[in-house]
Parts: sequence; structure tokens; C-alpha cells
Amino acid sequence: MIRIEKKEIDFSKKIRTDAVVSKWVNVIYFIFSGFFFLYLFRYYMTGTGGPTLLAVTMVPMAYAVVTLDLLRKNKLYPGLSLVANYIIAAVYVLL
Repeated sequence: MIRIEKKEIDFSKKIRTDAVVSKWVNVIYFIFSGFFFLYLFRYYMTGTGGPTLLAVTMVPMAYAVVTLDLLRKNKLYPGLSLVANYIIAAVYVLL
């Protein structure tokens, strides 16, 4: 006869780690969004740099903001694990 022992798994460490990571994702998201807003506000008030500079600098920033927002909501790649999502988002934002 085979006896199977039940082991309790402690998920508290994982939950705390995920909470800390998502807290940092929120902080980074709001920093990027704040910079995005301030840069656009400065552009609309002064017009310095012209539309080409605005497009060259803000399109990648907009992509980073959208990527961070999807990561915050856990909708970046729902079929993948959180670690894979964080790695992919880091690559997207750093590029």
C-alpha cells in the first residue's frame, strides 16, 4: 500500500514578493506617466523642439507607459507566468 503524505505549502513569501514587485511596477508606471504628462504639457505651452522631436521622444515613451499599464493589470501576456511578463516588460521598456 502506498501512503501519500500531505504537505502544506507556504505561499505567504510568494504573495509578499509579488506585492512588493507590483508596488514597484506601480511606482515606475506613475513616474513614466508623470514624465509623459509634464513633457507634453511643456511642449504644448512652448512648442520647443518641434513635432519631429516630440514624435521621436514620446512614441517610445507612450509604448513604455502602455506596457507598464498592461503589466500592472496582469494583462501583458496572460498565458505566461508573472516572471516572464516582468522580464518581457523590462525588455520592452529598456529598448
